[in-house]
Amino acid sequence: MHSPNWAIAVFVLSIVLIPLGCKKAPARDTKDFIVFTSASSVCLVNAETKETVKLISPQKDPYCFFPFWINETTLSFIFFYFETAVNPVHPLGIYDFETGRIDKRIDKDFPLFILNHASRFDDSSIIFNNFNYEINAFNINSLKVTQIGFIEGIIRNPVHMRVSNDKINIVFASVDSIKFQKLVHLCEDKRMAFQKDYLDDIFIYNLQDSTTAQLTNTMFCDRDPTWSPDDEMIAFSSNRSGNNEIYLIDKNGDNFKQLTDNPAQDTDPEFSPDGKRIAFITDRSGDDQIWIMDIESMEITQLTDLDSEINGPISWSPKK
Repeated sequence: MHSPNWAIAVFVLSIVLIPLGCKKAPARDTKDFIVFTSASSVCLVNAETKETVKLISPQKDPYCFFPFWINETTLSFIFFYFETAVNPVHPLGIYDFETGRIDKRIDKDFPLFILNHASRFDDSSIIFNNFNYEINAFNINSLKVTQIGFIEGIIRNPVHMRVSNDKINIVFASVDSIKFQKLVHLCEDKRMAFQKDYLDDIFIYNLQDSTTAQLTNTMFCDRDPTWSPDDEMIAFSSNRSGNNEIYLIDKNGDNFKQLTDNPAQDTDPEFSPDGKRIAFITDRSGDDQIWIMDIESMEITQLTDLDSEINGPISWSPKK
């Protein structure tokens, strides 16, 4: 393992926080809250009461994207603003619920691709990959970056990485080299073009023995994988039925099950901490909103109903 020699500075960020109406964000009790972005703002919705608050809404640049929980009281998200007329900058922001403000940001011009697919590793670290298929852990307190893995055998950088709760496996979406070559030849024979970004399968990388296992292998796109709390099942989205639906598969690639069946696009699944529900984004109501499925009864209800669309991924607070 090694740490890249990155110059990372920490600054206090001055930014205006505008609540939605007169509602205030929860100070400490973050149980059952889902974080997401809408209209470039970081928002929270209570999965039980459906109360929605706009947590971080700058009056002007920067915009905010890709939030997720690091621990019960800490959020990570990306600022996107233009330092010059053409060059965007993507520093990492940290929001602390105990202080109710953004205490610091990692003032580093990370490529947006990297931070787009970052996610929680433990209570003080996030994981992301660079363009060389490395998996890195970044500690938000020490600012130390450590390489924890290297994925081989895939043709595209891993996206939507999610670490298991036992910190042994990382699930992600990508395209393997064998499938890629077959598709290249197929498209050449039929004189048709294709985008490899739309041909993902689901993989698991074992951090202990540095091996990669492929769970799905289709001519369609399987994406947005996420772990169940007991690390036994993986929910993901796939267009294998003609449009995006939500599916379940166990960590060994067995017990495949389709959860949703609707003409709308269902994507970005996220398990509740108790494992009984799955939140996902769907355009069933006309634009992208968050809906929730009870896994046992298969009952689906709409959670958010905002004027602006919701952008994935979404992240459910780990507090039980």
